[in-house]
Amino acid sequence: MESRKNIKALPYFYVGKKLTDERIARFLKRRYPALCQELGRDDTRSIWYTREHIAQLLEEIDNANGNGIRMHFGVYEEGHRYEGQLCIVSNVTREVTKNGADYNLNVKVEDEPDFIERHALWEEKQAFEDFNFGAPCPPRCDESDDAD
Repeated sequence: MESRKNIKALPYFYVGKKLTDERIARFLKRRYPALCQELGRDDTRSIWYTREHIAQLLEEIDNANGNGIRMHFGVYEEGHRYEGQLCIVSNVTREVTKNGADYNLNVKVEDEPDFIERHALWEEKQAFEDFNFGAPCPPRCDESDDAD
């Protein structure tokens, strides 16, 4: 019998292939056509991130003494190579308690005490655009992004 020592349980947020496929199909059937019709062209169906990008987001949570990441939907600005397309912008969150209730507030990097020093280092490296560096589909699609 094979040892089960090295087998790790699935994460609590696992929903499975069937439910994942159903949710994507529901978006492609109900929301995506309305977006494309309104825009007069195809809009973003998915966004791919590198493992390194995700790892750096996790490091940023630690750096900010945060507790999570909030994903916002946004739209690329005029002049951007994906101008007008849906994007995802990430904010690190930090838990605060006000009047006895806990809230997950967005960390404003510019308001952090080490921002000036970190920004100078960022400029040297030309790192990320507000933690938004994914590859949207379209135009950067692969087989797994093809709409059925």
